[in-house]
Amino acid sequence: MTQQSKELDIKKLYLITYSGAKFLITNEQADKIVSLINAGAKVIKISENNYMGVSDFKGIYDSKNIEDDLRRKNGQWKCEYGTWHDKGQECGCGIAKQYGL
Repeated sequence: MTQQSKELDIKKLYLITYSGAKFLITNEQADKIVSLINAGAKVIKISENNYMGVSDFKGIYDSKNIEDDLRRKNGQWKCEYGTWHDKGQECGCGIAKQYGL
């Protein structure tokens, strides 16, 4: 496993701003950000040389929710079997499951 893939395994949350910017953060970073906000911080260091006012934060979201939302925005839909399909594509998952495919 490469160093980059190890980092991506750790980073499971997105901090999203009202402008639409997305920052991939770890659970530890999210906890620290929430603690700073609860302590009354107005500006928080997001990454090296990047600071942001907390009023710009929309929220911290699980990466799975963000990925699902992006798929929906791109026209995909998820069938009852948990498979993503492109817009207009019919689901054949039930048939495949019936025949063990």
